[in-house]
Amino acid sequence: MFRLLLLLTLALLLPTPAAVVPRQRALRVGTGGDYATLAEAIAAAPPGASLEVLAGVQSGQWTISRPLALIGQPGAVLDGGGQGTLLMIAAADVTVSGLTIRNSGRSLLNDDAAIKITASGARIIGNTIEDIHHAIYVLDGAAHTLISGNQIRGRAELMQEDRGNAIHLWNAPDTVVEQNRVVGVRDGVYVGFAPRSTFRANIFSQLRYGIHFMYADDNVFEDNTFEHSEAGAALMYSRHITLRHNVFAFSRSSRAYGLLLQECDNVRAENNLLLDISRALFVNVTRDSQFTGNLFAANDLAVQIYAASTGNSFSGNDFTGNMRLLELDRAGNNTWDGNYWEEYHGLDMDADGFGDAPFSTGDPLGSLTTDHPQLKLFRYSPAAEALEAGERAFPVLDLPAIVDAHPAMRPVAQARGQLPPLPEQPRGTVALVLVALGYGLVALAIVLGARTKRNQWSADPEAARPRSEQAGRTEFDGGPQ
Repeated sequence: MFRLLLLLTLALLLPTPAAVVPRQRALRVGTGGDYATLAEAIAAAPPGASLEVLAGVQSGQWTISRPLALIGQPGAVLDGGGQGTLLMIAAADVTVSGLTIRNSGRSLLNDDAAIKITASGARIIGNTIEDIHHAIYVLDGAAHTLISGNQIRGRAELMQEDRGNAIHLWNAPDTVVEQNRVVGVRDGVYVGFAPRSTFRANIFSQLRYGIHFMYADDNVFEDNTFEHSEAGAALMYSRHITLRHNVFAFSRSSRAYGLLLQECDNVRAENNLLLDISRALFVNVTRDSQFTGNLFAANDLAVQIYAASTGNSFSGNDFTGNMRLLELDRAGNNTWDGNYWEEYHGLDMDADGFGDAPFSTGDPLGSLTTDHPQLKLFRYSPAAEALEAGERAFPVLDLPAIVDAHPAMRPVAQARGQLPPLPEQPRGTVALVLVALGYGLVALAIVLGARTKRNQWSADPEAARPRSEQAGRTEFDGGPQ
């Protein structure tokens, strides 16, 4: 009896386990589901409900005004029929995942989009978004948006000016954009007044700008790849930007850049790869920024610095295989120290890893084109090369130049092991190289054949005359008539 009372007492004293609340079942939307149409499901769903969109096409435009989760099953499609914006998210904490979202309106004036977000805490994850004007447009102070793992394809058949952006952030602080693949839009990410945002591990291709910052302070972008675009990243009128471990590659045209900085302050660019670009880095009216541990390889022009760019430092960068190193319109008070220059051939007598003599380079034609833009026509001409060689041998012009007091004897950025891996060479470039090699071999064969023939003529002068003029010979048997 005593034991029974003791057990009852202990049972009363022990905390009661929390009641098990059954998880709310997702509402199925589509043929055979709880609701035939998404509009019906959104209207009926309580706050916090999950809507499971079944395979099939849902057509129309929808507004979400309470917290919901839209979860697409394989084959679930939202189609806007070419009209307006498909999904308007006007409530906090909405999730959209696993859907194919397509065919928005085309209005530039109304900023038609696949998804437009005006409330905080939205999560846009793992969707395929295609045939749209803008893909995801965040505005009106919507904060803490997560945009992750989406495949975005724009209307590549349109002129760039007529396309929308993949991700457009306007007054959208604390946004995270990660692991998205973007092709064929105008800008991969347009960022205006979206402070404290992060952009990581995205792939941008065939765009105007991969990332376009306007008045966007205190942002970070890292581990992104920018390829085949007019500019990988264009940063304008922004401060305190950090960019690291990004790849800028294969951007080629008369106005192509890898990284463009226009009126930016306190930028930190470190451990980035800038490869095979018309102009790898353009710096204009940019101050107090640091460029460290970057690799500039196989570019037409590695660095272009213009107009009142002051207080910037370049250290521990590698310059390898570039056609031209630098173009300046004025020297400025920027500092260069400890960079590796493939063109440097000095000595290191004290074996400290740095050259005993400084490395200096200027650009005669670049200085002249500031006042005479028409001279750009001769940028890669033999005359320009002769001017540069003559100025190096017998300096007579008062040119803006940079001086690296301690040039590294060996690559330093590559030795640190913090650069992103080299991207795959594009197939078109490989094909072009093979074609060029083929033409080169044909030309070599022609030259060798001509040389052999010439040697034969030297041995037999008579053979060099036209056959019709060779006395005593016929066109048929080569013997005497």
